[in-house]
Amino acid sequence: MPDKEELKEVEYYATQANAWVNTRMERDKSLLTLSAGGIGLLVTLLTTRGVESVYALALYVLAILCFIVCLGFLIATLTLNSGYIEKVIQGTAERSKHLRAFDNIALSSFSMGVILSLVIGLSTGIESLQSKRGTVMSKDRLEKLDVAGDLQKSLNGMPAIAPKPQQPSPQQGNQTTSGDKPSDSGSEKK
Repeated sequence: MPDKEELKEVEYYATQANAWVNTRMERDKSLLTLSAGGIGLLVTLLTTRGVESVYALALYVLAILCFIVCLGFLIATLTLNSGYIEKVIQGTAERSKHLRAFDNIALSSFSMGVILSLVIGLSTGIESLQSKRGTVMSKDRLEKLDVAGDLQKSLNGMPAIAPKPQQPSPQQGNQTTSGDKPSDSGSEKK
C-alpha cells in the first residue's frame, strides 16, 4: 500500500495535469466564443453603418474571414483532442504536429481578426468624425448666410432714411430743365 507522501505526490501531479489541460481547453473555448462574437459584431456594423468604400469592405471581409478561419481550426482542434487523449492514455502518443499547427493557425488568425477589427473601428470613427465636422461646417456656413440675410433685412429699410431729393418749387420749376439740378441758393431745408 502506498504511503501518505506518495499519494500526495500523485494527487499533486493529477491536479497540475488537470489544471494544464483545463487552461488549454479554456483558451480554445474563449477564442471560439470571441471569434463568433467578432463575426457577429462585424456583421452588425456592416449592416447598420454600411460600407462607404471598397477599402472598408475589404477590411470587413478580411476580418470576418480571419475569425472564420479561427473558428474552423478551433473546432478541428477540439475534434482531434479526443483522439489524442486516447493515445496519451494508451501510452502511444507523441507530440502532435497537427494540433500544434492548428493551435498556432487559430491564434494567429484570431489576432489578425482583432487587429483588422481595430482598424475598422478606427477608420469608422475617423469617417464619422469627418462627417460630423463637415456637418458643423455646413451649419456654420448656413449661420453666416443667415447673418447676411438678417443684415440685408436690417439694411433693407435704409432708403427710408436717405435724404429725399427736393421738390422744385413752382418758381424754380420754370427756371430749371429736367436735366439740371436745383441751385444751392439757400432754398434747401436744413
